[in-house]
Amino acid sequence: MFASVRFSAADARTYTYTCGFPVAPGDRVTVETKDGTKEVIVAAVDLPEPPFACKPILGMAEAAAPVVAMRGHNNPPDSLDDALAPFGDAISEAENWLDGEPVQNEAQMKAVDALLRDVKAAKKAVTEAEESEAKPIYDQWKAAKARFAPTITDLDRIAKGLIAIVDTFKRKLAAEKAEAERKARAEAEARMRAAAEAARQADVGNIEAQRAAAQAQAEADEAVRAAALASKDTVKGLRQVTRYAVDDHKALLNWIARNRRDDLTAFVDEWAKRHHKDCAGADGLRVWLEKEAF
Repeated sequence: MFASVRFSAADARTYTYTCGFPVAPGDRVTVETKDGTKEVIVAAVDLPEPPFACKPILGMAEAAAPVVAMRGHNNPPDSLDDALAPFGDAISEAENWLDGEPVQNEAQMKAVDALLRDVKAAKKAVTEAEESEAKPIYDQWKAAKARFAPTITDLDRIAKGLIAIVDTFKRKLAAEKAEAERKARAEAEARMRAAAEAARQADVGNIEAQRAAAQAQAEADEAVRAAALASKDTVKGLRQVTRYAVDDHKALLNWIARNRRDDLTAFVDEWAKRHHKDCAGADGLRVWLEKEAF
């Protein structure tokens, strides 16, 4: 036997299944869906065999025990549950419709529109509940931010002032230290060359020449150590930053078009998104009107 079922009493759409036991319209049975086993309502029985394969009805649904919602004690009211409560059936029914199959006729359209109204109403109720529950926390957060903000702002102002008055001297001192490091490095390199030359020319049999070469090497080693110390003698509180300036916008735009075309495309797409209404006649931009469901 073939029977059709609905996923809820308000569902306008029916689905055909095979059934190996007696059922009647209105009976509650279970079927297997992509989301697991679900309880459905028999809509019609003794249908002709359809031209497609059908899944079987699994069995009769067990009678559900009445559920009494208890409030208080360790189960305080939940604002999210309360907001969703009136829309539980509509949301479940809407999920049943979202099986990848588009609407085919006006009756289905009206059913979906009714569900859409309920889902939007559910969203509004949940949003209001969220705002009601979050507002005290948000107000407390704003109050804390407002209390600390003036002090934080003033400390930032003081820090910026101190940085401003020391910036020029630090940069001047850093430049002097960099120059001292350059000279120390040059001195070390010169003494290393001189020591190498003295060692090359010193006769092994000439003790004074050997002593002079050793002295030159010692002086070179000392100069290398001095250069190393100079490289470590930096000014604290300075950082390397990269500055830039656009001297020729047209030239830079052409360079981007040649070398970073994707960046330019992303900018153009974003510009079109923001300005397509007020710049509909722009070259290369197509703007049109069409209707869509909302």
